[in-house]
Amino acid sequence: MVVDEVRKITSHACKKQFAVLCKRMVEMFPKSLEDSIDGNIIGSGSDSLVQQMISRNENLNRPKHLKRKTLDETPPLERRSDSETKQHTRDTYLQESTLIKKTI
Repeated sequence: MVVDEVRKITSHACKKQFAVLCKRMVEMFPKSLEDSIDGNIIGSGSDSLVQQMISRNENLNRPKHLKRKTLDETPPLERRSDSETKQHTRDTYLQESTLIKKTI
């Protein structure tokens, strides 16, 4: 939810911006969000939270279509042979020229 609010302002927030935000969050909720083991603070105390937010933002920035369609994956109904393609193009051209003549 926090990353969603940041993305309302910018979808490409940098690490420093997330670090400042996470540091403030850890200061407000240290028992819940602070990086610590047996009471010892690890690193800055918010490193894991920063990394989680950066990863979430990067995942949201990924393109939705990573896979390209190949000819083998195209359903048979969508494929046209060369002669069908030429016929379709010719028919389209004839229809357009007919419409132009009718309007003139």
